[in-house]
Amino acid sequence: MRKVEKDRIKILATGNKTLSGFTIIEILVAFFILAIAALAFSSLITDSSRSINLIEERFLANNIAENLALKNLVKDDYLTSSQYDEGEETFLGMPFIWERELATSVERNRIEIEIKVFSENGDLLGKSKVFKEVFAQ
Repeated sequence: MRKVEKDRIKILATGNKTLSGFTIIEILVAFFILAIAALAFSSLITDSSRSINLIEERFLANNIAENLALKNLVKDDYLTSSQYDEGEETFLGMPFIWERELATSVERNRIEIEIKVFSENGDLLGKSKVFKEVFAQ
């Protein structure tokens, strides 16, 4: 017999455990640590995707608010309209609700136009405020 086989037979016969692998406890602990790491990574991905959607909604809402504020700034019929107005806009397939408030300041000859944009469930997502100087004629 070769020397390696003799040594192996000797180890098996004496019960010496110099040639052992991982125990079941070590394997279970390794799987547990791996599962915790996978769960943390999954939670991170979920939170990131929620944040991306919220940031996208806020970005679009702020664009709507700025666009509506600029439209109100350049048109002249806002003086005859009511102090408060509301409506709906669809931007890139997403519905938004907007509100416009006018505040006049006679001593300063200006009109404050504030636009607020909300989601469908009423969360404030964006707003814009502009001032227009009004000259007496």
